[in-house]
Amino acid sequence: MIDNLDHQIQEDHANAYKLSHGIDSIKGLKIQTEKVKTNIMYFELDSNQISSEQLLSKMKDLGVLFFEVSPNRYRLVTHYGITEQDIDFTLSAFEKVLS
Repeated sequence: MIDNLDHQIQEDHANAYKLSHGIDSIKGLKIQTEKVKTNIMYFELDSNQISSEQLLSKMKDLGVLFFEVSPNRYRLVTHYGITEQDIDFTLSAFEKVLS
């Protein structure tokens, strides 16, 4: 049981690392990757091309759910059931919505 938990935590953190660095490379999003130490991350919308409501709605339409914690600031969490393929899909969805 402990080995499985350790493996899951490592996987969650690896996915968070990949997701945060992917977000960092997308124009219109901003994240401080050095502050991502766990599977929880916060990022910001840094674009006047799309509103916060539009971002959330379009991402939801693509199947990616997250929420706004303060104006133009969002929280994402990687956890059990989130795979590396899900991270790739999420990053592609962000790129599509923000292009």
